Amino acid sequence: MSPVPSPLKKTIFKEMENSAGNLVTTHNGISDVLVDYYSDLFAPPLTRPEDDDLSAFLGPLTKDKQLSDRAKVELAAPLRANEFYHAIRKSSSNSAPGPNALPFEVLKLAPHKWSLVLELTLVLLHKKGPKSLAKNYRPISLLNVDVKILTSILAYRLQRHIRNINHYDQQGFIRRSNIQTNIQRLDDMMQFIKLHSPSSMVALLDFEKAFDRVDHSYLLTVLRHYGFPQVFVDMVHVLYSDRRSKILVNGHLSKSVRLHRGVLQGDPLSPLL
Repeated sequence: MSPVPSPLKKTIFKEMENSAGNLVTTHNGISDVLVDYYSDLFAPPLTRPEDDDLSAFLGPLTKDKQLSDRAKVELAAPLRANEFYHAIRKSSSNSAPGPNALPFEVLKLAPHKWSLVLELTLVLLHKKGPKSLAKNYRPISLLNVDVKILTSILAYRLQRHIRNINHYDQQGFIRRSNIQTNIQRLDDMMQFIKLHSPSSMVALLDFEKAFDRVDHSYLLTVLRHYGFPQVFVDMVHVLYSDRRSKILVNGHLSKSVRLHRGVLQGDPLSPLL
């Protein structure tokens, strides 16, 4: 177990419930419970759809939502120095660094010094429910800032074209959009229903661990169906291939967890993907 800088010590774990339903209170026991839970959560899916079935499903959804030729050129263009400068300048100096402890301040002093390091740290933030259950925590990824610069550049490029391929109901994480638009739209619909169809109802569907269950193979297939250039798809593939994480447990890092699926909460590119 490796110690980490004190600014990252957020959640204190006093006890955790293991898979047998027993409470463990030792540091190593708590760490093992969390490693087992996230190893299972990020494990490869047990089944995957056949390629033909996936194409039959995605074809009609993406047929009229293809990236333009201009978008393809922009997304496939070589990374430019001014894009790195912009990503560094726009970054928050208060962001917690990743495992290499390199903060944005260092790159602001020397923006030409950076390397691609894919290790990351998971910080668990309690959401609701018993604190002894691992499922009641949200895993936030602390990425090395050099990787975060790259994903910031890709996200900035994608932001310019995402509105042309996604559904107009999608308002979250899109520039010049506001989630309150959908709240107002839902309120208007409910007022209309009360007058014209009072027996109707509204259903709220919430996908448990939605970020963490995204299948990487499926994600890359979706990008190809929308017409993303292969170089962009390859960069996403590299960013999500063979990634490993350690969990921050009471100021120390756990054993490594292999990330076979999921997009990273805390990564600028993840919400768009």
